[in-house]
Amino acid sequence: MLHQAVISLLFDHDCVIIPGFGGLIGAYKSAGLEPASHQLSPPSKQLTFNRHLTHNDGLLATEISLRHAVPYSRAMQMVEQEVQSLKALLLADHRFDLTDVGLFYVEKDQTLQFRPYDRVNFLKESFGLERITLLPVAAGETPIVPLLTDGPASRDRIHWRKIAAVAAFPIALTLGFWQLGTHTEVMSSLSMAHPFSIVKSDYSPSETKAAVNADFDSDDFAEFLKQNEGAEKADFAFDDENTTTIRLMSSGPPADTVTKGAFCLIAGAFKVEENAERMLKTLQNEGHPALLAGMKGELHLVAISSHSTKAEAENAISAADKKGLWIFRK
Repeated sequence: MLHQAVISLLFDHDCVIIPGFGGLIGAYKSAGLEPASHQLSPPSKQLTFNRHLTHNDGLLATEISLRHAVPYSRAMQMVEQEVQSLKALLLADHRFDLTDVGLFYVEKDQTLQFRPYDRVNFLKESFGLERITLLPVAAGETPIVPLLTDGPASRDRIHWRKIAAVAAFPIALTLGFWQLGTHTEVMSSLSMAHPFSIVKSDYSPSETKAAVNADFDSDDFAEFLKQNEGAEKADFAFDDENTTTIRLMSSGPPADTVTKGAFCLIAGAFKVEENAERMLKTLQNEGHPALLAGMKGELHLVAISSHSTKAEAENAISAADKKGLWIFRK
């Protein structure tokens, strides 16, 4: 149970803490050649262990809670039991094998050491990349090319090469002048085609005028604005010296305004805000109207839903498919 959660988290995080035991830290390792095995290894995540990182950041317990569909408090109990079993095994056998992660062992001076395995590459960017074994290439003999002799045959070949070079020169010169003339004609034609032109449009904006006209000097204008305050907005367009056109526009609240309820069903509480946001995203992907319900002490609260009354919240708990939910009033 513990090693499956740790492996899953190592793909997404560079530090996974086992509360009360220590922390596994992953650092980027570039591709390299191993001289002993003649293998080219892809980029990977090199694991190390820090026995001083023992505080609970909620990451491992949250993963187990989501994986096994149990409340966070129950997940913490499961982690503590696993850690106690791990320590007992180290005390008895002086070693513990965390599958596909590494080997923990105790040295003679009672210090805990860790040796990582390379069976699994926890770097997501290297998914699907395997090691390449380089095969040695045997050095072959360099062929010896004989030099031309001064015999009659070699002199005849050199003579005909000179004749061919002299004959090809005027042909190449003629082709060069023809290409230059063609290029000049093309460039001249292109210069006639201006890439920018001004297109005159007959379009003119139309304006629909309201039937309401008011004079700035009229006492009714202030009364008109007072009557329409809060319900409509007025936009003014000057037609002439004495007439002002008033266009009325709706100014109601946006349609997508949603008021969250005061009674929230809490599914998890985290000290680390990143873990709370991670659970929020998981619940939203499952189709729940989840939200961040604020803080309780030092904990970030994640709610699976919110309700206007306590009775609605209690009914939602009874109908929910998740366990361990509790009501928090904001």
